Amino acid sequence: MGNEATFITKNFGKYDPMSIDSYLSIGGYSALKRAISMDGEDIASKIAEAKVKGRGGAAYDMGRKWSQSRGVKAPHKVVICNADEGETCTFKDRDRILNAIKQAEEKGFLGDRILGTDFSFRIHLYSGAGAYVCGEGTALIRSIEGKAGRPRMKPPFMKVSGLFALPTCVNNVESFAIVPHLLMDDKREYVSYGSGESLGTKLICLGGNVRRPGVYEIPFGTTVRDIIFDLGQGIPGGHSLRLIQFGGASGKVADSRILDTPYTYDDLKKAGVTVGSGSVLVIDDRTSVLDFLRMTQDFFSEESCGQCTPCREGNLHIKLILAKMARGEATQADIREMKKIASIMSISSLCGLGESAQNALLSAMKVFPETFELGGEN
Repeated sequence: MGNEATFITKNFGKYDPMSIDSYLSIGGYSALKRAISMDGEDIASKIAEAKVKGRGGAAYDMGRKWSQSRGVKAPHKVVICNADEGETCTFKDRDRILNAIKQAEEKGFLGDRILGTDFSFRIHLYSGAGAYVCGEGTALIRSIEGKAGRPRMKPPFMKVSGLFALPTCVNNVESFAIVPHLLMDDKREYVSYGSGESLGTKLICLGGNVRRPGVYEIPFGTTVRDIIFDLGQGIPGGHSLRLIQFGGASGKVADSRILDTPYTYDDLKKAGVTVGSGSVLVIDDRTSVLDFLRMTQDFFSEESCGQCTPCREGNLHIKLILAKMARGEATQADIREMKKIASIMSISSLCGLGESAQNALLSAMKVFPETFELGGEN
């Protein structure tokens, strides 16, 4: 398709992902051979120059993060690849990882004295229990430690005290996947895409009411319209667009006025939404705004770990008020109370789940005010 890029995905379909020899035949592990001869700070600088932001949702400067992690002095450190993909409409991080680890160890790309150097590195796979909150860094660490997967207060920050109290650097799958391509990018292809603070490409998950859902690599700057109507081939059955949710269940929503907005960190932020996890969920006119919000609220009511009061109680009460709206029994006082609870959650919850759980609701109140215009006051 015209708006797709092939930087991260350039090798898709060109080799057998179950065979390391097939991967080596197309230049696999060339980036590792280059990295092993480089200073770690030079790698962090290369990432910083490309202005890569972490793809897990927080969009933190990745080069800066790696440099900060290197600055922590300790005899043992931990790197965690967060592949806990619990965000709705996010389906890009699947991997045949155990087979890849085994074959890499057999070929000397993992384990002790990698490629004959003094550098040793091992990868251990931990399977999560399916809890959405374990995608949050500190909850993920607690889960690996064998504890209840609940977030903890910060500081201490993970880069100082993370897994088993060791300095820990956490990034998600896509963030790590960019690095080898950047190390081999002698022609500077990556930075030729996008502009400003949004250089390069982004893997997006397009889902919902589109004819061609899937994972696409796009250059930053592609318009939302092109994502939905070119890559996704539009909305089926002659239906019209109701709303778009960006970045997963915790993402904000927009209406058709956002269609000509370029998909960049800055432009989406100005339009009232965020990149988040990279998902683009399209909802057509067969679903009402209220029904969509109730579905989202059911998800967060179920996935809240219940550790902190704002999130535990807030999600429950908002679910009850949305149910009253569906029955036609809610009043304007209920709407004001719901907005108040959502605002309190966003500033006082313990972790990102509670802070962002009402992003869809609060943004819908701005974009679709008619949904919340009720008759009674009491």
